[in-house]
Amino acid sequence: MSDKDIRLFIPLGRNHAISCRRLAEKMGISERDVQAAVLQARSEGYPICSTPSDGYYMPVSVEEALAYFYAQSKRLRSGNIALNAVRRYVSQEATRDQWNELERIERELSGNEKTAYGAGTTTDGIRD
Repeated sequence: MSDKDIRLFIPLGRNHAISCRRLAEKMGISERDVQAAVLQARSEGYPICSTPSDGYYMPVSVEEALAYFYAQSKRLRSGNIALNAVRRYVSQEATRDQWNELERIERELSGNEKTAYGAGTTTDGIRD
């Protein structure tokens, strides 16, 4: 991964958003590295917003941040519903080893990189 600061490449305002692909090109790194850098910056408290259609941006107003917050909250709710259904299925059908695997996954993801199931900070998986 590059030692360049991702925050220097992310524009202000949704109307200036930049795709993951374009960020990778500008920074000379892979799209995976962009996503990892965005996750790291977010975990450090930087409010990097994104949309699947527009890409990444820093909010220029509370209203813009709230719109992102609302959209992500809806995604988390939807993701939690889907994952809870799968978890119920696994709990009913899994062998002991398979159940242990589910628990291992949950433990692994209970740290800084939580999924929608963990209801924590998430990556949005943008691959523009």
